[in-house]
Amino acid sequence: MLQERRSLVRLSHGGSYEMTEVDHELVWALQRLPPHQRATLILFYYADRPINEIADILQSSSIAVRVNLSRGRKRLRLILENRGD
Repeated sequence: MLQERRSLVRLSHGGSYEMTEVDHELVWALQRLPPHQRATLILFYYADRPINEIADILQSSSIAVRVNLSRGRKRLRLILENRGD
């Protein structure tokens, strides 16, 4: 199913990845993540890069990228939840 979707949907990687509206709270929270978690989340969610490509960019393994995504999401959630305290 994913392979079929990939053949139907082509993403343009030629555009800019700048955020049109800056979410200052999200940027603040991202700054508090360890560098590899922050880079992984940004490359995955904002640059829309696949895991294997992120691994190449960060000179890491795809398993490490998946771990950083999981841990980064959890840590980001905790940071944002505790900001209100």
